[in-house]
Amino acid sequence: MSHKTPSVILLDTDKKFHSFGYDAEDKYAQLTRTKKHKDWYYFTGIKMKLMTAMDTFKEEDNNKALFKERLRRDAVIKDMEDREYPLLDLMAMAYKYLIEHFLHQLESRTLLKDITPKTDIQWVITVPAIWTDASKQFTREAAIKAGLSEHQIKLAYEPEAAALYCRLLPVDKFVSGGQEKSLVFSTFERGKKFMVLDLGGIN
Repeated sequence: MSHKTPSVILLDTDKKFHSFGYDAEDKYAQLTRTKKHKDWYYFTGIKMKLMTAMDTFKEEDNNKALFKERLRRDAVIKDMEDREYPLLDLMAMAYKYLIEHFLHQLESRTLLKDITPKTDIQWVITVPAIWTDASKQFTREAAIKAGLSEHQIKLAYEPEAAALYCRLLPVDKFVSGGQEKSLVFSTFERGKKFMVLDLGGIN
């Protein structure tokens, strides 16, 4: 099983947010087993919907004509029952859930005592390197709709964020200490090289 949380969202019968990720998958599976899923709204492939704003080539009369499918603010996404819902609102729900989940984790560790979330936290949202400006702007607007302010948001390309993470990731190695060897942890030393392979994904 992948450790990557799937980008799926479940809304209840009143079109209100119910769950995200594995929780949404589990709940929808439970509803399906009891045949009560028809009135719920289950959305998958949210990230792929944003990918449709990429430039593509179309063959027409033996000529290649470049055209763009623009990502509109009123774009919709269909659920498992082929019902439409505003994509911007759905993404805002997902971001709102993730924001609240993160703040709850900080609070449970008593790390919010000296922090004002509205001013002290910079939120970095990673996006695929091949996304168009339209997709990135759509992502930013969804985050603002979720409750973040413009100055709190930064977008970063996923491969670059992964490279920074790997550079700071502790690397274990054995060092000799007399006749014994002890395990120590350190980050990559200056001058060392590493490679990040982005294998992509559908969520």
